[in-house]
Amino acid sequence: MSKVFRSAGIISLFTLLSRMLGLVRDIVSASIFGTGLVYDAFLIAFMVPNLFRKLLGEGALSAAFIPVYSDYLKADDRKNTAAFLNAVFGALLTILLVIAFLGAIGGAAGSHFLVGKWKITFHLLPTMILYVVPICLVGFAAGVLNSHRHFAMPAFAPVVLNMFWIAGLGVAYAYSGIPSDAVVILAIAILAAGIVQFGIQIPVLRRKGVNLRFKPDFSHPGVKSVKTLVAPVVFGLAIFQINTLADSFIAMTFVEGEGGVSVLYYANRLVQFPLALIGIAVATAVFPTLSRLVAEGEKGKFALAFRESALGVLYLALPAAVGLAVLSVPVVRLIFEHGEFGPSSTARTSFTLICYAATVASASVFHVITRAFYAMKDTRTPVKVGAVMVALNLALNLTLVWSLREAGLALATSISSVCNVVVLLALLRRRAPEIELKSLAGGLARFSVISAAMGGAAFGVLCLLPEADRLILKLAAVVVPVAVGVLVVLVLSVLLRFPELKFILGAIRKKRTD
Repeated sequence: MSKVFRSAGIISLFTLLSRMLGLVRDIVSASIFGTGLVYDAFLIAFMVPNLFRKLLGEGALSAAFIPVYSDYLKADDRKNTAAFLNAVFGALLTILLVIAFLGAIGGAAGSHFLVGKWKITFHLLPTMILYVVPICLVGFAAGVLNSHRHFAMPAFAPVVLNMFWIAGLGVAYAYSGIPSDAVVILAIAILAAGIVQFGIQIPVLRRKGVNLRFKPDFSHPGVKSVKTLVAPVVFGLAIFQINTLADSFIAMTFVEGEGGVSVLYYANRLVQFPLALIGIAVATAVFPTLSRLVAEGEKGKFALAFRESALGVLYLALPAAVGLAVLSVPVVRLIFEHGEFGPSSTARTSFTLICYAATVASASVFHVITRAFYAMKDTRTPVKVGAVMVALNLALNLTLVWSLREAGLALATSISSVCNVVVLLALLRRRAPEIELKSLAGGLARFSVISAAMGGAAFGVLCLLPEADRLILKLAAVVVPVAVGVLVVLVLSVLLRFPELKFILGAIRKKRTD
């Protein structure tokens, strides 16, 4: 067990470092580009390789590849294992090269015929699509190394991307005062980052006895097994990735003026911080427990573990969502309002952040609910419901974008996210009648009360603080209301004897003991 926790510590360390560098990169990007047309175009172009990264890199492929590769490792036949690896590697690389080639041609053609907003996007696409090749190979290498119980180098890969991104921004700022030229430099830096990200995996692979060779074999039995497993996962991931891409395309096309994509991106980045710290963290931790209880047939304990986890997430996420909405202006002003990111950008981003805020709570609970389905070996229900919610989100997007601009897209995401949770929870209750929805509804009501009290206290303190025109005052406008809000939540939780506080504190003490 000590090795497991040591590996987890390494992953956490590099993840934290990557998130810190990611925040720095977004601050510098906002300072240089603001919420202008050029950065909108860059973000759209960058989403394309990210889509394939989720489908053919660290997402679906890893989920399908690792179980099959683990079977080969258990068989302890080095020749067959090497043949399988080279067949998968060759097949993957062939597919990636075709995608890169077609994408480069499409980008070049689009930049020649299109004008305005889309011309810059398609001008960047030939460079950005090449990033598909190394970054998807990084995901493949990570799957191999993780199967060999090596986690450090795969976890370090995102750090490399952020380092190159920041360096690219520095070069762009120093040598190019023209935004359209600056994003080209940034695109080249990201492509270089991908090459380095994959390159640093190779020596580690060789130390593990893995020497990759380009020997594509689509008829190999192992490749066929991977294809069988990867299909439903790709479909599920594609729904959400295409949904995200569609939001940005709608913002690019229907939001009048410029900056819609950038505003959505900056607001969403702020939402992702509490979501990762609360929802994803708790869901990841509880998943093994839920799976074990299902396997043991402990239906009552399964329902109890799910309820405690869901209530614990709501207890943390709902106040976080309210706090993010109440303090949206000072938070955006502190983090992003520098250089080209002026007061008008702050106003648009903070309003969009308010519309996104509900997603913190709903998406956090969503991760716990889906883990409950996965524990019962049901991966199809969340995908089916997700497909319906994508259609709902698209309809809401096209309805709200006209009146609320990019904030309407954020509001559509929040509404569809809440609906997703409600539907999934109802279906989960049908699969596991032991789960009591009344207790969850009661918890939601209790947490809404303390969240409202916390939001009121934070807003009152914010109104008493002086105008934030200097960095120290901008920092105080965030830190002081947050401190007061946390204190209000803790005091009310103690006075009202919320069991969720004891549950969370007990989990922390147990973690320290372990």
